[in-house]
Amino acid sequence: MTEPWTAEDALLLQQLRQAAGLDTSRFAIENAISHAQLLQLENGGDTLFYSTAIKAHLGRKLIAKLQSGSR
Repeated sequence: MTEPWTAEDALLLQQLRQAAGLDTSRFAIENAISHAQLLQLENGGDTLFYSTAIKAHLGRKLIAKLQSGSR
């Protein structure tokens, strides 16, 4: 089972994105997600995801990409 997406996860994603010098629009486009979905990952909410598990999986995938230095 996937661990739930937390406020700490959201903050880490936002910090990594900003450290990479990417604004939300560009990062969303480069990762084939909507701008609104990225905002929900970083700021809360889950109405734009099929499930909370999908949201958590996507968010962790984006964190891993940023940590590895790829976009």
